[in-house]
Amino acid sequence: MNPQHILKIFLVLLFGLMGCEPIEEEDGKNNPENLVGKWIGKSIQVGFEITTNSDQEFVDLSKAGIGSGISISGNNQNENLQYINPMFMMGPDDENGGGNNDGPDFLFAAQNLDWAALRNPQDLIGQTLKMFVLMEDYERIHRNDGTEKDTMVIRGAYFQWVINDSSNFFMGDRPPDSLYLADRVNPSDFTMDTTNHKLTLNDLSLYFATFIQLPNDRDSLSWDSSRVTIASGDLMPATITIPSNTPTILATPFMEEEMIEGPPEEIDLMDDGTMEMKDTFLDCDDDGNCNPVTEHLSGEWWTEGPDTLILAITESSGFLDTVDLQYVVTANDLKVIHREDPCEDDEWNSEHECMTEISRGFIGLNPNSITSLEIIMNLAFDKSTTTRAAPSNLMNASKVNFNPVWLKQIRNKY
Repeated sequence: MNPQHILKIFLVLLFGLMGCEPIEEEDGKNNPENLVGKWIGKSIQVGFEITTNSDQEFVDLSKAGIGSGISISGNNQNENLQYINPMFMMGPDDENGGGNNDGPDFLFAAQNLDWAALRNPQDLIGQTLKMFVLMEDYERIHRNDGTEKDTMVIRGAYFQWVINDSSNFFMGDRPPDSLYLADRVNPSDFTMDTTNHKLTLNDLSLYFATFIQLPNDRDSLSWDSSRVTIASGDLMPATITIPSNTPTILATPFMEEEMIEGPPEEIDLMDDGTMEMKDTFLDCDDDGNCNPVTEHLSGEWWTEGPDTLILAITESSGFLDTVDLQYVVTANDLKVIHREDPCEDDEWNSEHECMTEISRGFIGLNPNSITSLEIIMNLAFDKSTTTRAAPSNLMNASKVNFNPVWLKQIRNKY
């Protein structure tokens, strides 16, 4: 199941809120007075709550990695990359683990930017992203008899560019501002501990390269062997211990083509039990082109018991979606918790199939160890009579394309 599809199931359910002491209305529905008014979305945190049948170590990409870091030095380069980039989470696309010929499969990626510190997508604008990747790739060999053969090679690359588009900071087919490559990486140049996801580099030489545009929309690489930089050091991701049989909340992993929206920009709960809602989010196509979309929804609301809020939302398609939410309200602050079973979708043949597929995104966990899995969303709202700009999603409200076109093009440049 596409992670983007998984999350979109729940995005409609983000339109949530409230709670307090029930007041019985004439129609039998409780509409507490202190929930009446306009509420402004403040923040959202999304995560998975998982339970395992044995102690497990989960790779925590929100923290700096462990080790000396990946050092880049020479030719006026002096960087130390401390953060794991989620590129290395991406495995082969086919179920048999055989990979595909559409582009490289990443073994490891490290970068300079701490994404956990960049809460707002606009914070990315103007930042210089510097990254080292180690990848497996296919190279086509043309034999003298006219036949062709694909062979597997290991490549290394260090590249950097200034980000000027927060919705797709790999810029589609835009080449990086600076690129250093090793078109062949010898086994003696690195060690990859696949158990701990630790990379050790032994003075790997990378050479400066630029893309040259050729006729008929073709391009090639131009090399400058006099400009060389050296990649060295070691790095492995930080981890979180998950005790057996203990529900543990994990931050949502970064996933390919993933986009998480923020909470509703505003929601107005009226004393007659009706509500109106305004939501603004980014709508991105497969090429990474994003446009802001504002959606206005309406419906009804009421409470059941001391901590359950019911929202009956009429979507733009006309479909009525009823959502149960846990809530706590204190004065002008409202906190809402929504839980969802990601395996309820009809496309799964079984719950086991669902959890196995989703667990592929949990690096470090034994997929067979997961016994239960829920998505949890924690939302916070302020009660206000004035509006303000829509808040950013704490999980980075942007679509990230982890397989840029220009990187796929490297394979045929030698």
